[in-house]
Amino acid sequence: MEHRQTIRDFLLSNESAMFDLLRQMVEIQSYSFNKAGNDRMASLIARQMEDLPVAVQEVGQDTVGRHLIVRSSATENFSAQILLAGHMDTVFPEDTTFTRYEEDGKVCRG
Repeated sequence: MEHRQTIRDFLLSNESAMFDLLRQMVEIQSYSFNKAGNDRMASLIARQMEDLPVAVQEVGQDTVGRHLIVRSSATENFSAQILLAGHMDTVFPEDTTFTRYEEDGKVCRG
């Protein structure tokens, strides 16, 4: 139960910053073939990790957005490692008008 309270306290104390980051991400037009938008998204995510105990490597690409490789030094003490994979692009083309972020009570849309 102690860990749950710690997580809850963290989430509550960082709620505003997390929603601000979500808004920033939604407002970046990062359609799969929009290299500039995807590079902006990679930079935003890399900046968010600057104060964490991880190494962030940005791998440049010619026609698509940069890739991020994030490594934790904590894995040095373990024989097994975990790979998390994700993507930073969206499904909407660059010229779409679908770039808004809205908060309505307990619901966010974007």
